[in-house]
Amino acid sequence: MPLYLISTNPIGFRHYRPVPSMYPPYPIVLTPREFRNLIGEERYPKYIRLLYEHKRVANSSLDLNRRVQLLYSLNRALNDLFGNDARLRLNNITNSFSGSSNYNPQTNTITLTGRISLITYLHEYAHSLYENLYEFRLKASRLNLPNTEYFAVAFSVTSFYAVMPTALQRLQIRGHCLVRRI
Repeated sequence: MPLYLISTNPIGFRHYRPVPSMYPPYPIVLTPREFRNLIGEERYPKYIRLLYEHKRVANSSLDLNRRVQLLYSLNRALNDLFGNDARLRLNNITNSFSGSSNYNPQTNTITLTGRISLITYLHEYAHSLYENLYEFRLKASRLNLPNTEYFAVAFSVTSFYAVMPTALQRLQIRGHCLVRRI
């Protein structure tokens, strides 16, 4: 494991601490209390209600245009709830792996590629919260989530688990990602 310098005393003795990997080695699920504190007491019920509403109306039997509309409306609702202004862009939407989706902090844009996936969208939205709102960086550090990737994994997996626990059990773990079983 790589090390990074944390201090040097006057004699020159160096103290090193292991550097956490940029990516967590496994999916992170926060406790309900930790997650409520992360989202915020006032926002938590509204956030969960938005996800349940999205889950209720958005299912794979809907046509692609309707699912896209619902995702854009969820993005607007989350932006209003959190005071964020992340833009959503869909690129090359197919029924394939969504792992090349990303968040660009320079343009504050979430780009979803491949399958329209709620957990992928929430992961990228968490990156925008971490980058744009200091409150979430502070809360992440209190939860020992050392960087944006750990925060995004914890946020998206815990969100998904809160509203779709049985769907989460059907996913397969690949490193820090949860993917559909083939």
